[in-house]
Amino acid sequence: MKSKVKIIIPFLALLLFSCAEQIVSECGDESHGNNMRARFSAIQQELLTPTCAKAGCHSGPTPTAGLNLEAGNAYTNLIDVNSTQESAFKLVRPFNSDSSWVIHKMRAQGTTVMPPAGNLPQAVIDSVAAWIDNGAFNN
Repeated sequence: MKSKVKIIIPFLALLLFSCAEQIVSECGDESHGNNMRARFSAIQQELLTPTCAKAGCHSGPTPTAGLNLEAGNAYTNLIDVNSTQESAFKLVRPFNSDSSWVIHKMRAQGTTVMPPAGNLPQAVIDSVAAWIDNGAFNN
């Protein structure tokens, strides 16, 4: 079992870093080559599913902090939902990444960092912030 974990973790890290190049923080025209807009579908596929919605974290019947981030659940469980750790914040407050707890967690601003390894590329964090600042639509 331990050897599988040693193989899976580097693979996920490689996947996340390779996907980060495809995410941009600006929400401009979609015709910029291989870049894509900061969209929830990309965030789900390239960040939440491989990094957050895994066993022992934010998935299954008893996810950490009661927050299930599996595909099909994540959007509803994030948007305008009160943070259980910091009552002044919503997990995702559309149009306001500075007041969105997920951004504070990703940047370790006054809290512990998520994911626990704290190894998210800045481009990924910027992409999530741009998606939020542009309305956090389910796109």
